[in-house]
Amino acid sequence: MKYVIAVLAVIAATFALKASAGCPLTGPDNMPSIPDGASASTASMQAAMAEVQAYVRASEEFLDCRGSMLSSSHYDEVLDNATQAADAFNAQLARYRESNGSVASN
Repeated sequence: MKYVIAVLAVIAATFALKASAGCPLTGPDNMPSIPDGASASTASMQAAMAEVQAYVRASEEFLDCRGSMLSSSHYDEVLDNATQAADAFNAQLARYRESNGSVASN
C-alpha cells in the first residue's frame, strides 16, 4: 500500500512539474515608470503604454501558471501591482488627452 501511495505521489509531482515547466518562476519585478501625462510627449506615452501592457500581460501569465501555487497574499500582491500600473497609466493618459486636446488611440 505504501508503495502505491509513493508511486501516485511521484506521478502527481511529475505532472505538476511538466505543467509548470513553461511558466515563469517569478512575477514581473518592477512596475514600469509612467510619465506625467500633462507634459509627456506622444512617444513617451506610447512607450509607457507598451511597457504597462507587457507588465500586465506578464503578471497575468504568471498568475495563470503559478497562481494555484502561491499564497493568497502573494497572488493578491501580483494582481494589485498589475492593477495599479494599469490604473496609473490610465490616469496619466486622461491627463495627456486633456493637455493635448486629442484622443490617443489604443
